[in-house]
Amino acid sequence: KVNGAIGIQDVSESVNKADALVSDGINTLKLKVGVDHQQEIKVLKKVREKYPSIKIRIDANQAWKIDDAIKYLKDFEEFDIEYCEQPVSEFDIAGMKKVKGVVKIPIAADEAVRNFQQAKTLIEENACDLLILKPSLFGRINNCIVTKDWANSHNIDVVVTTAFDTIVGRTITAVLASGLGSGKYAHGLATGRFLNEQFKIPQEIHKGTYQLPTEPGISRNIDLSYFKKIS
Repeated sequence: KVNGAIGIQDVSESVNKADALVSDGINTLKLKVGVDHQQEIKVLKKVREKYPSIKIRIDANQAWKIDDAIKYLKDFEEFDIEYCEQPVSEFDIAGMKKVKGVVKIPIAADEAVRNFQQAKTLIEENACDLLILKPSLFGRINNCIVTKDWANSHNIDVVVTTAFDTIVGRTITAVLASGLGSGKYAHGLATGRFLNEQFKIPQEIHKGTYQLPTEPGISRNIDLSYFKKIS
């Protein structure tokens, strides 16, 4: 399963975007927050009223100081938020732990986890409830596997996402998500629509799920003649 992202927009635009994603089979929405708190409350309220059973997660992208994060997340608790990604600075592990300890919304580490050692520290410090794992930023696949094993041993769920990768990176990330990612969550794989690519896979996302390859590689032959045109 994949989530659909909604940027910071006004209420009507956000609801229209939610409508489009839900009609495509997406049942987990990720809303960007951290810019205009009152507008974000209005958006979350409207989306939740219209879709009471849909899963909603939010991404603050390190936008808040500790006290603001606590206040704002407490305001958001009524909207049944699945989790919040990176409410405070990636460097403020103690701050993230403090936020986690006083709000009901689960806290996911994103920018704060780019290698196994960072993941290990976050888990040992009890600073997060989930890890957002971006394989293309981790380097070796071994590091992803070790991180997943460590998370498993501490009952920490892992959500796998792309870093706006091209089709090859998205395919690899989707395969890893199918094996390393928690089955309880949708994963961040529906990012191809943000890119203008020469090579696309028809129905890469179908009815809210990423279509894994059925053949070796990405199940498509790449037309190398294109590179001659641009070289």
